[in-house]
Amino acid sequence: MAHSLEKQAEGKNMSVQHKKNARDRHKCCEQNFKCCQIGFWYEFIQNSRNRTRIYVFLGTPISLIDFMDTMQRAQLFENGEYIVIYVDMNTYLEKENYKYIYKFDEMEKYKSCHELSDYDSLVKRVKSLFVVVPTAPTEHYKNFSERVREYNKKEPFDFKTAFPLHFPIRFEKFVGIYAAYLYDSVKLYAAALHYLLSKEPVLDEKTILEVSSNGAKIIETIITLNETYKSITGAVIKLDKNGDSEGNFSVLAYKESEQQYRGGSNNFSCGFHVAPVGQFYQSEEPAAYPVTIQNKSEY
Repeated sequence: MAHSLEKQAEGKNMSVQHKKNARDRHKCCEQNFKCCQIGFWYEFIQNSRNRTRIYVFLGTPISLIDFMDTMQRAQLFENGEYIVIYVDMNTYLEKENYKYIYKFDEMEKYKSCHELSDYDSLVKRVKSLFVVVPTAPTEHYKNFSERVREYNKKEPFDFKTAFPLHFPIRFEKFVGIYAAYLYDSVKLYAAALHYLLSKEPVLDEKTILEVSSNGAKIIETIITLNETYKSITGAVIKLDKNGDSEGNFSVLAYKESEQQYRGGSNNFSCGFHVAPVGQFYQSEEPAAYPVTIQNKSEY
């Protein structure tokens, strides 16, 4: 993804001034690498701050917080001159929007973000953060997830969640977004195959084998029949001439709203968080990338 972004940037006359590869912090510390040290990100920021204004970060949320903590200590957010764009590969979940801002131990230690000693600086930091994340599925996706869990319990999968007899908590198996992608793919394939077979004058075992084995023809048919299709996630997806589907992404940014995080033992709360403020959609013009912006008065 990093290489692809760099190539796209060059095609749009954007200059990539610096690149930095780093392992996630927990892996660094497990093996006692240099990237586990506090000054690791500081050195990189000092070497890049004079020629960089927009940082694009690919990695775990924990590493993002480490990176932005270092920028905050270097006072890079004081005058609004720097922004960080974080690309999250996981689907947006409202109940997890704190993960871009706080460390888990902070939420366990304090009841409110107002108790943090660097609260004012934290506000400036969050206002300098934009998160690009796959848009959350619609409410209908819950029904799909329940069906997946039910089918997984049956043969031939037989995936059952086992708990100790007196275990007080019961967990549901998480159904990732890739289950929806797989479902969409199989459905598109089946529809294209059905269409091709219906065009055959004679339908026998040999014909079925030949048609179902012609991958190029099936892909061509999928593209022809499905310029747009309704995903099981609830989104309407467009396919381009190469068969690539458009991304369905939301932009998260600073938003004021009293938010309770019930996951922590202290019911940690704060008067702001990051929330969807816009959504990307594909334009007919290949060079355009429109964004629908909500709450314009905030910008």
